[in-house]
Amino acid sequence: ASIGGKTAIDHPRAKNLIGAFHQPRLVLADTGALQTLPEREYRSGLAEVIKHGIVLDAAYFDEVERSAAALAKREPETLERIVAGSCRLKASVIERDEQETELRHVLNYGHTIGHAIEAVTGYARFAHGEAVSLGMVAEAGVAERLGLAATETRVRQVHLLETMGLPVREVGEAPERVIEAMARDKKGKEGRVPFVLAPEIGRFRIVFDVPKPVILEALAELG
Repeated sequence: ASIGGKTAIDHPRAKNLIGAFHQPRLVLADTGALQTLPEREYRSGLAEVIKHGIVLDAAYFDEVERSAAALAKREPETLERIVAGSCRLKASVIERDEQETELRHVLNYGHTIGHAIEAVTGYARFAHGEAVSLGMVAEAGVAERLGLAATETRVRQVHLLETMGLPVREVGEAPERVIEAMARDKKGKEGRVPFVLAPEIGRFRIVFDVPKPVILEALAELG
């Protein structure tokens, strides 16, 4: 989150509705600070790391998979390598689209549904990364149902998220409520909400006008 210059606050109606872009003079990433995080917050941050691999770099996703046990133990050398890779991937997107006019939307994978889940649960039930994890699972289900991605692509995502201790089911809210919250997504254009989907690990595609029944089915599968 320190890379990109986004500053925003949440509103009861939706996430990040009010904000601006303001770039920092310096970003200092001290991986030692990660040792001080509560377990839940640490694992929540890993959701964004996994996201970068899913939509931007298959080799990086493979590396995170191989490093799962070391990441769970917060091994310093592994953290330095994985955090550096994640920062590099995000920065490569920001450099080309600082104010999110097109390419930067890729970083919203899992966030279209994830932000809606946060909103309908009052920003209290799930940490941000937990909601994004659930969003990625649902959006992987959307891609599969649209015929854009193979079942294996969804299964690999779910397995890694679950391995890292992130939630992959049991939202506990009616799918219709989540869809209502999605309609207020700040990324929407003329009432059309964009979905970032992963046809395969390391690739992305932005899709508008996903049929409501497809979204409902993917949300219902979360529970």
